[in-house]
Amino acid sequence: MIAFAPADTESGLASASADRTVKLWDLSRGVGGEEGGAIRSFDSVHKDKVQAVQWNEKEPTVLLTGSYDRTVRVFDSRAPGVGVGALVGADVEALRWDPWETHGFYVTLENGLVLNYDARTLPTTLDAPTAARFTLSAHDGAASSIDVNPHVRGCIVTGGTDKMVKVWNITDEDEAAGKRQVSLVTGRDLGVGKVFSTVWSPDDPLTLAAAGSKAKLQIWDVGANFGARKAFGSKVAAAGRALKEKSTGGVVGVVDDDDESSAGEED
Repeated sequence: MIAFAPADTESGLASASADRTVKLWDLSRGVGGEEGGAIRSFDSVHKDKVQAVQWNEKEPTVLLTGSYDRTVRVFDSRAPGVGVGALVGADVEALRWDPWETHGFYVTLENGLVLNYDARTLPTTLDAPTAARFTLSAHDGAASSIDVNPHVRGCIVTGGTDKMVKVWNITDEDEAAGKRQVSLVTGRDLGVGKVFSTVWSPDDPLTLAAAGSKAKLQIWDVGANFGARKAFGSKVAAAGRALKEKSTGGVVGVVDDDDESSAGEED
């Protein structure tokens, strides 16, 4: 897993590996030889393979990492020994900072759960399981991917090994107390097999892409779904965008170059 640093920063590239390390790279050095090596390597952050890593766009020296040691860590790349973390109870599949909250992030697990945390409340020691702000039972099987909508606050998409792509609406039930209400808006099997990647469009507020084990990519215009328009219409309008009435099912297929040969393969 790799993560590019936010634009206009000097943090460079971060990589996570099965060798249990998290490494930082300076792309201006080129590749190969001594100049192409990692500029820093953190080998004491996790005790098992590191599955995911992401920079915090609001605090560009801060890294979020997740591992098969069933922990997530938040630390400043300049001082990795003084970070905080959470013991999550299952192997980490994916994670994502919430672009709407500087310190908020999501973690997806191999048992199908999605957890939400505030980094400011996390402990420095991991002696016991860490309570999440809220927990979502998202998939039957691993919740293998997640993305947070950059246009619509409280709109997330998850993908799982159950072959489902699901869109969720998160609202503040009691903003003062920090309580959230989470509801499933829509979900469908997009025909990509076990879902390994789900990403919101950077341009259209309710369009996403999903890819999976069948080596296929699907584009889904979620705005074609009545429930999605009802759930997110006011949020999209608040963001200065508009949803148009659509008569199509919303799915645009993008197949691989060898579609016929792959169609009969098992996942």
